[in-house]
Amino acid sequence: MPTPSRSPLLALALGATGLAASWSAGGLPSPAWAGDSPLPPDHLALARRLTAVLESHNRLTQFDIPALTDDQYAELFDGGVVRMMDTSDLPDVDGERRQRRQICGLHMVPARRCPVWLSALHPDYMSTDRLTQVILDTDDRGGSTCYQHIRLPWPVRDRHWVIRIEKGIEIAEATDNLVWEQTWRLVEGGPEIALDVVNRGLAPGLDAGDARGARYLPANRGAWTVFDLGEEWSLVAYRLTFVLGGWIPDALAVRFAMSELEGALRTIAENASIMPSVYDPEKFTIWGGDGRPIERLASDPATLHPPSGGG
Repeated sequence: MPTPSRSPLLALALGATGLAASWSAGGLPSPAWAGDSPLPPDHLALARRLTAVLESHNRLTQFDIPALTDDQYAELFDGGVVRMMDTSDLPDVDGERRQRRQICGLHMVPARRCPVWLSALHPDYMSTDRLTQVILDTDDRGGSTCYQHIRLPWPVRDRHWVIRIEKGIEIAEATDNLVWEQTWRLVEGGPEIALDVVNRGLAPGLDAGDARGARYLPANRGAWTVFDLGEEWSLVAYRLTFVLGGWIPDALAVRFAMSELEGALRTIAENASIMPSVYDPEKFTIWGGDGRPIERLASDPATLHPPSGGG
Protein backbone atom coordinates (compact mmCIF):
# COMPACT_ATOMS: atom_id res chain seq x y z
CA MET A 1 0.00 0.00 0.00
CA PRO A 2 1.33 3.48 -0.78
CA THR A 3 2.45 5.59 2.15
CA PRO A 4 0.47 8.83 2.73
CA SER A 5 2.29 11.64 0.96
CA ARG A 6 3.46 14.75 2.77
CA SER A 7 1.03 17.08 0.97
CA PRO A 8 -2.23 15.33 1.99
CA LEU A 9 -0.95 14.97 5.55
CA LEU A 10 -0.27 18.68 5.81
CA ALA A 11 -3.57 19.61 4.20
CA LEU A 12 -5.49 17.45 6.63
CA ALA A 13 -3.46 18.52 9.66
CA LEU A 14 -4.04 22.20 8.88
CA GLY A 15 -7.73 21.64 8.36
CA ALA A 16 -7.71 22.59 4.67
CA THR A 17 -10.03 19.77 3.66
CA GLY A 18 -10.30 17.59 6.75
CA LEU A 19 -13.37 16.78 8.78
CA ALA A 20 -15.82 19.64 8.86
CA ALA A 21 -15.81 22.00 11.82
CA SER A 22 -19.59 21.66 11.73
CA TRP A 23 -19.15 18.14 13.14
CA SER A 24 -20.40 19.60 16.41
CA ALA A 25 -21.64 23.03 17.45
CA GLY A 26 -18.31 23.87 19.05
CA GLY A 27 -16.13 22.31 16.36
CA LEU A 28 -13.55 19.60 17.06
CA PRO A 29 -12.10 19.54 20.58
CA SER A 30 -8.40 20.02 21.24
CA PRO A 31 -6.99 16.80 22.71
CA ALA A 32 -4.59 16.85 25.61
CA TRP A 33 -1.12 15.96 24.36
CA ALA A 34 1.51 15.52 27.03
CA GLY A 35 5.25 15.53 26.60
CA ASP A 36 7.47 15.50 23.54
CA SER A 37 6.55 13.29 20.62
CA PRO A 38 8.95 11.36 18.35
CA LEU A 39 6.62 11.93 15.39
CA PRO A 40 7.70 14.34 12.62
CA PRO A 41 5.92 17.73 12.80
CA ASP A 42 3.47 17.00 9.95
CA HIS A 43 2.61 13.57 11.36
CA LEU A 44 2.26 15.02 14.86
CA ALA A 45 -0.21 17.61 13.62
CA LEU A 46 -2.26 14.92 11.89
CA ALA A 47 -2.10 12.69 14.97
CA ARG A 48 -3.48 15.51 17.08
CA ARG A 49 -6.31 16.10 14.65
CA LEU A 50 -7.15 12.43 14.35
CA THR A 51 -7.16 12.14 18.13
CA ALA A 52 -9.78 14.89 18.22
CA VAL A 53 -11.75 13.20 15.45
CA LEU A 54 -11.77 9.86 17.28
CA GLU A 55 -12.76 11.52 20.56
CA SER A 56 -15.68 13.20 18.81
CA HIS A 57 -16.70 9.90 17.23
CA ASN A 58 -16.58 8.12 20.58
CA ARG A 59 -19.17 10.52 21.96
CA LEU A 60 -21.59 9.48 19.21
CA THR A 61 -21.25 5.69 19.35
CA GLN A 62 -21.29 2.73 21.72
CA PHE A 63 -18.23 1.33 19.93
CA ASP A 64 -15.32 3.42 21.13
CA ILE A 65 -11.96 3.48 19.38
CA PRO A 66 -9.11 3.41 21.96
CA ALA A 67 -6.65 6.29 22.16
CA LEU A 68 -3.55 5.65 20.06
CA THR A 69 0.06 5.98 21.13
CA ASP A 70 2.71 7.81 19.12
CA ASP A 71 4.09 4.47 17.95
CA GLN A 72 0.66 3.37 16.77
CA TYR A 73 0.18 6.63 14.87
CA ALA A 74 3.59 6.16 13.26
CA GLU A 75 2.57 2.66 12.15
CA LEU A 76 -0.75 3.98 10.83
CA PHE A 77 0.90 6.75 8.78
CA ASP A 78 3.48 4.30 7.41
CA GLY A 79 0.71 2.23 5.84
CA GLY A 80 0.49 -0.37 8.58
CA VAL A 81 -2.51 -1.91 10.29
CA VAL A 82 -2.82 -0.90 13.94
CA ARG A 83 -4.23 -3.80 15.95
CA MET A 84 -5.26 -3.88 19.60
CA MET A 85 -6.77 -6.56 21.82
CA ASP A 86 -8.14 -6.56 25.35
CA THR A 87 -9.02 -9.79 27.17
CA SER A 88 -11.12 -10.29 30.29
CA ASP A 89 -12.11 -13.50 32.10
CA LEU A 90 -15.73 -14.63 32.37
CA PRO A 91 -17.25 -17.21 34.75
CA ASP A 92 -16.49 -20.79 33.71
CA VAL A 93 -19.32 -22.81 32.19
CA ASP A 94 -19.34 -26.58 32.83
CA GLY A 95 -15.69 -26.35 33.83
CA GLU A 96 -14.80 -24.62 30.57
CA ARG A 97 -12.75 -21.46 30.74
CA ARG A 98 -14.27 -18.50 28.90
CA GLN A 99 -12.77 -15.16 27.92
CA ARG A 100 -14.25 -12.06 26.37
CA ARG A 101 -11.99 -10.52 23.75
CA GLN A 102 -12.25 -7.02 22.35
CA ILE A 103 -10.25 -6.31 19.22
CA CYS A 104 -9.79 -3.11 17.27
CA GLY A 105 -8.05 -2.49 13.95
CA LEU A 106 -7.29 0.75 12.08
CA HIS A 107 -5.93 1.32 8.59
CA MET A 108 -5.43 4.38 6.36
CA VAL A 109 -6.72 3.81 2.81
CA PRO A 110 -5.86 6.03 -0.21
CA ALA A 111 -9.48 6.32 -1.39
CA ARG A 112 -12.61 8.23 -0.53
CA ARG A 113 -15.16 6.98 1.95
CA CYS A 114 -17.67 5.40 -0.43
CA PRO A 115 -15.42 2.91 -2.30
CA VAL A 116 -13.82 1.93 1.00
CA TRP A 117 -17.27 1.28 2.47
CA LEU A 118 -18.26 -0.78 -0.56
CA SER A 119 -15.04 -2.76 -0.35
CA ALA A 120 -15.77 -3.65 3.28
CA LEU A 121 -19.35 -4.77 2.58
CA HIS A 122 -19.39 -6.11 -0.99
CA PRO A 123 -20.51 -9.77 -0.79
CA ASP A 124 -18.28 -10.85 -3.68
CA TYR A 125 -15.16 -9.47 -2.04
CA MET A 126 -15.37 -10.79 1.50
CA SER A 127 -12.12 -10.53 3.36
CA THR A 128 -12.02 -14.27 4.09
CA ASP A 129 -13.19 -17.32 2.16
CA ARG A 130 -13.77 -19.04 5.51
CA LEU A 131 -17.04 -17.12 5.94
CA THR A 132 -20.46 -18.17 4.67
CA GLN A 133 -23.22 -15.56 4.93
CA VAL A 134 -26.97 -15.76 4.38
CA ILE A 135 -29.13 -12.61 4.50
CA LEU A 136 -32.41 -13.51 6.18
CA ASP A 137 -34.27 -10.20 6.01
CA THR A 138 -33.75 -6.51 5.24
CA ASP A 139 -35.43 -3.18 5.97
CA ASP A 140 -35.69 0.15 4.14
CA ARG A 141 -32.82 1.81 6.04
CA GLY A 142 -30.04 -0.64 5.29
CA GLY A 143 -30.61 -2.94 8.27
CA SER A 144 -30.63 -6.71 7.95
CA THR A 145 -30.52 -10.00 9.82
CA CYS A 146 -27.78 -12.42 8.76
CA TYR A 147 -26.64 -15.95 9.46
CA GLN A 148 -22.86 -16.34 9.35
CA HIS A 149 -20.67 -19.43 9.65
CA ILE A 150 -16.89 -19.37 9.80
CA ARG A 151 -14.69 -22.41 9.27
CA LEU A 152 -11.77 -22.58 11.69
CA PRO A 153 -8.51 -24.54 11.46
CA TRP A 154 -8.65 -28.12 12.75
CA PRO A 155 -8.96 -29.17 15.58
CA VAL A 156 -10.97 -26.08 16.52
CA ARG A 157 -14.70 -26.38 15.92
CA ASP A 158 -16.36 -23.99 13.48
CA ARG A 159 -18.36 -21.06 14.88
CA HIS A 160 -21.68 -19.69 13.69
CA TRP A 161 -24.12 -17.00 14.76
CA VAL A 162 -27.09 -14.85 13.74
CA ILE A 163 -26.73 -11.08 13.93
CA ARG A 164 -28.80 -7.95 13.46
CA ILE A 165 -26.97 -5.32 11.37
CA GLU A 166 -27.82 -1.60 11.59
CA LYS A 167 -26.50 1.56 9.95
CA GLY A 168 -25.42 4.40 12.27
CA ILE A 169 -27.66 6.95 10.58
CA GLU A 170 -27.48 9.36 13.51
CA ILE A 171 -23.67 9.39 13.26
CA ALA A 172 -23.82 10.15 9.53
CA GLU A 173 -26.23 13.00 10.19
CA ALA A 174 -24.19 14.42 13.07
CA THR A 175 -20.97 14.42 11.01
CA ASP A 176 -22.43 15.71 7.74
CA ASN A 177 -21.84 12.26 6.19
CA LEU A 178 -18.12 12.31 6.92
CA VAL A 179 -18.38 9.20 9.11
CA TRP A 180 -20.31 6.08 8.17
CA GLU A 181 -20.76 3.25 10.67
CA GLN A 182 -22.36 -0.18 10.58
CA THR A 183 -22.94 -2.10 13.81
CA TRP A 184 -24.07 -5.62 14.63
CA ARG A 185 -25.24 -7.66 17.60
CA LEU A 186 -26.53 -11.17 18.26
CA VAL A 187 -30.28 -11.73 17.95
CA GLU A 188 -32.46 -13.57 20.43
CA GLY A 189 -33.16 -17.18 19.55
CA GLY A 190 -30.07 -17.25 17.38
CA PRO A 191 -29.04 -20.90 17.92
CA GLU A 192 -32.45 -22.16 16.78
CA ILE A 193 -32.49 -19.80 13.79
CA ALA A 194 -28.98 -20.91 12.79
CA LEU A 195 -29.93 -24.60 12.76
CA ASP A 196 -33.11 -23.87 10.81
CA VAL A 197 -31.22 -21.88 8.14
CA VAL A 198 -28.77 -24.70 7.49
CA ASN A 199 -31.36 -27.49 7.73
CA ARG A 200 -33.48 -25.72 5.10
CA GLY A 201 -30.52 -25.65 2.72
CA LEU A 202 -30.21 -21.85 2.69
CA ALA A 203 -26.47 -21.80 3.45
CA PRO A 204 -24.43 -22.87 0.38
CA GLY A 205 -21.81 -25.50 1.16
CA LEU A 206 -23.15 -26.28 4.64
CA ASP A 207 -25.24 -29.22 5.81
CA ALA A 208 -26.93 -30.27 9.03
CA GLY A 209 -23.72 -31.88 10.26
CA ASP A 210 -21.83 -28.61 9.86
CA ALA A 211 -24.48 -26.80 11.88
CA ARG A 212 -24.55 -29.38 14.66
CA GLY A 213 -20.76 -29.45 14.82
CA ALA A 214 -20.35 -25.67 15.03
CA ARG A 215 -20.38 -23.75 18.29
CA TYR A 216 -22.75 -20.82 18.57
CA LEU A 217 -20.92 -17.67 19.66
CA PRO A 218 -22.17 -16.53 23.09
CA ALA A 219 -21.06 -12.94 22.34
CA ASN A 220 -20.57 -11.12 19.05
CA ARG A 221 -21.05 -7.37 18.67
CA GLY A 222 -19.03 -4.79 16.82
CA ALA A 223 -18.81 -2.09 14.18
CA TRP A 224 -17.25 -1.07 10.88
CA THR A 225 -16.53 2.66 10.63
CA VAL A 226 -15.15 4.64 7.69
CA PHE A 227 -13.94 8.22 8.24
CA ASP A 228 -13.66 10.51 5.21
CA LEU A 229 -10.43 12.42 5.90
CA GLY A 230 -10.37 14.45 2.70
CA GLU A 231 -7.45 14.63 0.23
CA GLU A 232 -8.49 11.20 -1.14
CA TRP A 233 -7.86 9.44 2.18
CA SER A 234 -10.09 7.45 4.51
CA LEU A 235 -9.56 5.78 7.86
CA VAL A 236 -11.29 2.43 8.27
CA ALA A 237 -11.85 1.06 11.77
CA TYR A 238 -13.11 -2.35 12.91
CA ARG A 239 -14.17 -3.25 16.43
CA LEU A 240 -15.37 -6.62 17.67
CA THR A 241 -16.28 -8.04 21.06
CA PHE A 242 -16.63 -11.81 21.10
CA VAL A 243 -16.46 -14.95 23.24
CA LEU A 244 -15.20 -17.98 21.34
CA GLY A 245 -15.94 -20.61 23.97
CA GLY A 246 -14.47 -24.08 23.74
CA TRP A 247 -10.98 -25.31 24.43
CA ILE A 248 -8.98 -22.96 22.26
CA PRO A 249 -5.38 -22.21 23.36
CA ASP A 250 -4.88 -18.51 24.08
CA ALA A 251 -1.95 -18.22 21.68
CA LEU A 252 -3.99 -19.75 18.84
CA ALA A 253 -6.99 -17.49 19.48
CA VAL A 254 -4.85 -14.36 19.57
CA ARG A 255 -2.83 -15.31 16.49
CA PHE A 256 -5.91 -16.23 14.46
CA ALA A 257 -7.91 -13.13 15.45
CA MET A 258 -5.05 -10.73 14.78
CA SER A 259 -4.09 -12.37 11.48
CA GLU A 260 -7.67 -12.30 10.22
CA LEU A 261 -8.03 -8.67 11.31
CA GLU A 262 -4.95 -7.49 9.44
CA GLY A 263 -5.87 -9.49 6.37
CA ALA A 264 -9.40 -8.06 6.33
CA LEU A 265 -8.27 -4.44 6.52
CA ARG A 266 -5.57 -4.85 3.88
CA THR A 267 -8.03 -6.58 1.56
CA ILE A 268 -10.47 -3.70 1.96
CA ALA A 269 -7.71 -1.24 1.04
CA GLU A 270 -6.62 -3.29 -1.98
CA ASN A 271 -10.14 -3.68 -3.36
CA ALA A 272 -11.34 -0.09 -2.85
CA SER A 273 -9.91 1.06 -6.18
CA ILE A 274 -11.90 -1.50 -8.20
CA MET A 275 -15.28 -0.79 -6.60
CA PRO A 276 -16.36 1.75 -9.28
CA SER A 277 -16.04 -0.96 -11.94
CA VAL A 278 -17.43 -3.95 -10.01
CA TYR A 279 -20.22 -2.51 -7.87
CA ASP A 280 -23.59 -2.94 -9.59
CA PRO A 281 -26.60 -1.89 -7.48
CA GLU A 282 -28.92 -3.69 -9.89
CA LYS A 283 -27.35 -7.01 -8.88
CA PHE A 284 -26.80 -6.27 -5.18
CA THR A 285 -27.56 -2.99 -3.45
CA ILE A 286 -25.29 -1.87 -0.62
CA TRP A 287 -26.62 0.76 1.74
CA GLY A 288 -24.55 3.69 2.91
CA GLY A 289 -24.04 4.69 6.50
CA ASP A 290 -26.69 7.37 5.91
CA GLY A 291 -29.36 4.68 5.47
CA ARG A 292 -29.71 5.21 1.71
CA PRO A 293 -28.88 2.84 -1.14
CA ILE A 294 -25.60 3.59 -2.90
CA GLU A 295 -25.91 4.29 -6.60
CA ARG A 296 -23.44 3.18 -9.26
CA LEU A 297 -20.10 4.93 -8.76
CA ALA A 298 -18.41 7.12 -11.33
CA SER A 299 -15.09 5.79 -12.58
CA ASP A 300 -13.38 9.14 -12.03
CA PRO A 301 -11.49 8.86 -8.69
CA ALA A 302 -12.36 12.49 -7.96
CA THR A 303 -16.07 11.65 -7.93
CA LEU A 304 -16.15 8.40 -6.06
CA HIS A 305 -18.99 9.48 -3.77
CA PRO A 306 -22.53 8.68 -4.90
CA PRO A 307 -24.96 11.58 -5.38
CA SER A 308 -26.83 10.61 -2.20
CA GLY A 309 -23.68 10.29 -0.13
CA GLY A 310 -23.33 13.88 0.95
CA GLY A 311 -19.88 14.52 -0.47
